[in-house]
Amino acid sequence: MLAAGEFPATAAGCRDLLKWAMKLGTVRRAGVEGTGSFGASLSRSLLAQGIGVLT
Repeated sequence: MLAAGEFPATAAGCRDLLKWAMKLGTVRRAGVEGTGSFGASLSRSLLAQGIGVLT
């Protein structure tokens, strides 16, 4: 594991998560749980930024 963090399931939380992850290096893909419910907005946000989503 590289790092861990907690972010709220809000638009601001999605932005903060991505900003935090990009400090660790280039983000090309992300694994997201619950893409049909809580992770759906995060998945849409990541895809809009050109980041692949693994479910």
